[in-house]
Amino acid sequence: MKAVAWKYVAVLVVVALVGILLPMSGLADTTTPDVPDKAMLRGLIEAMPEDGYVGTWQISGIPVQVTEDTLVSDRAGTPAVGQWIKVIGTPDGNGGLNADWMKVIDPVTFPSLLGQVDEVSDSALTVAGISIQMDEDTLVVGDLQSGMYVHVSFEVQDDDSLLAVQIRAMDPDALPVPTVTVTPIRIHLITFKDIVREIPDGRVGTWLIGDRQVEVTVNTWIDEHKGQATVGALVKVLGYEEESGKIVAIRIVVERGAMPFEEPFTHFMGTIESLPAEGLQGTWVVSGHQVEVTANTLVDARRGTPEVGDWAYVMGYLMDTGVIRATRVTVVKRYHRPMPTVTPSMTPQPPHPTHTPQPPMPTHTPQPPMPTHTPQPPMPTHTPQPPMPTHTPHPPHP
Repeated sequence: MKAVAWKYVAVLVVVALVGILLPMSGLADTTTPDVPDKAMLRGLIEAMPEDGYVGTWQISGIPVQVTEDTLVSDRAGTPAVGQWIKVIGTPDGNGGLNADWMKVIDPVTFPSLLGQVDEVSDSALTVAGISIQMDEDTLVVGDLQSGMYVHVSFEVQDDDSLLAVQIRAMDPDALPVPTVTVTPIRIHLITFKDIVREIPDGRVGTWLIGDRQVEVTVNTWIDEHKGQATVGALVKVLGYEEESGKIVAIRIVVERGAMPFEEPFTHFMGTIESLPAEGLQGTWVVSGHQVEVTANTLVDARRGTPEVGDWAYVMGYLMDTGVIRATRVTVVKRYHRPMPTVTPSMTPQPPHPTHTPQPPMPTHTPQPPMPTHTPQPPMPTHTPQPPMPTHTPHPPHP
């Protein structure tokens, strides 16, 4: 019992000391220091330092500061002008970002910015210290307010200003809920995956996805993080079906970019003979073949930025014009050996020669059998002799 009592006394002493020391050390102050909010940018690399990564980058019209402390991941490729990249950083107070982490990503339709709203008006908003304009065509999903997080898809204008294409509030309470005023019956939500067959101009209207007609409205959220929503893309649709049988899309998520199955697939290794004047998108010439590199092409430049004279492994589809529309291009740096002349693998090639048949090697010249012995006539035994006379008979004596 005494031991238990002493334990309680020790606990009370420790509590008392903590209560005295906290105010003295300042730990009792629960005020959180001001920390800049994180922001995420997905955009096209327009400019970067010539020597290394440290310095100012221009990514879809937004200046990004890269320091020695910035972690640049090369898992998906080496950053280069013309590639798309994802940046996580903090506002620098001058309309840009200080990068903490960066990684090359697949191309998307529009650059985007995810961050906290600083200010908002009828014609513009400021997100993570970056000003973005709005017009009558900007699709706004949710009630925009200062302090909330938003996902903004935007375009870079000719005057380098940013114009919002779609703004989606990340606050769940601010998102609109689709309602049906025609009937009091609860809407029937459906979801499915299929290939996009037709898209109307301006995107708003009736899409043909698989064999279903899907109505896309200004309130439909189109998620293009994994690829462009174009004809041939595989998409996942979340929507509801009206009494007429029409499907109204609430959300369309691109699962995979367009894949033109109607064109033959090919792949080959060749030497890069020419590149586009600016960036990587455009027409490459690889061992005499025109290769079209688009926003959907994955350019694997982990071994270095593509240059004339490098090798490239091209995968894509051969169109009727003879141009190869690339789905992936892997850059291989040339070393100290010449590049063999190759053609796309789909072109039939003659079989490799094996060897010229040779007559069998002679073994030995057949020889006649060795003679054993010359047959000899049998040896004579003896010459028959007439029998020897015994005695001559004489007449009897008289």
